[in-house]
Amino acid sequence: WEGVGEGDREAVERLSLEVRSERVPSFPPNTREQFDDWCKTWPLNFRPPQGGIKALNSFTPPELAAMRGHMSEALSLARRAHAAGRGAVGCVIVDPLMGHVVAGAHEETHSAPFCAPPPTPPPP
Repeated sequence: WEGVGEGDREAVERLSLEVRSERVPSFPPNTREQFDDWCKTWPLNFRPPQGGIKALNSFTPPELAAMRGHMSEALSLARRAHAAGRGAVGCVIVDPLMGHVVAGAHEETHSAPFCAPPPTPPPP
């Protein structure tokens, strides 16, 4: 009953409503089984992923490890940009056939030679 006002508490008791804490999912269900189970405590909509469930389960453990490595590299680039006072944006481009990074970059707004510098405020 923490955080529930006295008037609300009385209304719940008068109506004989059950109050309980429930854990609810942070993300939409990926499978029909998840949807059926989660709907018991929280109203949801189910939209199967494009390509079906097979698309979700089609990556091998080595492919997943490589994807995590690529994402880690992009996050590292984003941290570097943030440390330099730019937006925390990083990107890697991966050759889908070879599985290796062919390019990586981070936020460079206003640092290229053809970009106009940010406007300076007028003196007070």
